[in-house]
Amino acid sequence: MEVLGGPPDDPQRIGARYRFTACRHHSCDEKGAAVLEPDGRVVATAILHTRCLEPKPPGGCSDHAVLTLFVRNPAREAPVIENLTAWAKGEMLRYETLERVEVYAAGDGAPKRVSVTMLAHE
Repeated sequence: MEVLGGPPDDPQRIGARYRFTACRHHSCDEKGAAVLEPDGRVVATAILHTRCLEPKPPGGCSDHAVLTLFVRNPAREAPVIENLTAWAKGEMLRYETLERVEVYAAGDGAPKRVSVTMLAHE
């Protein structure tokens, strides 16, 4: 949730749902998103981050972005995953490359990675 603590962007609609985005307070190199149902239930959250904290980060790691998504039901939420990926690509002025999109199923409280889409190579 810390990546949603800084200046917010205007909310956007994804059908009947709402996408809220912001950046980390005092560190807008990291951005976050939350997609909510009209009744406030969380559908998905996302973090657009660098690879600098990985065990073996690439050189210039702050230029290499990863989008990590936590989705309540990934099998049913392709439009939300597509929307958040498009949002991340729109934020690429901050980074050189968006390398991958990681999707975690988070509906039961124990996130499990269900897919990784490689978008760019080192």
